[in-house]
Amino acid sequence: MAVTNVTEVVIGATRKKLLITVTDENLAPIPITGGAVVLQGTSADIPGNTLDVAGTILDGPNGVAQWTQLGGTGFITTGELGSLTQATYVCRVKFTDTVGGGLVDYGPEFSITWKKPPV
Repeated sequence: MAVTNVTEVVIGATRKKLLITVTDENLAPIPITGGAVVLQGTSADIPGNTLDVAGTILDGPNGVAQWTQLGGTGFITTGELGSLTQATYVCRVKFTDTVGGGLVDYGPEFSITWKKPPV
């Protein structure tokens, strides 16, 4: 799976979205129409606080999924950061081929850092 466009999110930034293209071992897009995608991750900065957020299929025939409002509800909050100014999550995308018999695959690891707003 190829990751695109996001390495940092300011909490409260509801315009930010993550786009992922699900690919095979040759980096060719896999059709994901009718499948399910979930963004999963953990952070050494906040042990025990995990991400497990369902995404939506944006362009199924070309393997593109998205997660919207990365700085909003359902992701990381300032309360979860506590006294920290930021936390970096090591993430993977879980793809379940619900049309192809429920086969599951995981993409490569990538990192996203959630930061508190500057003011």
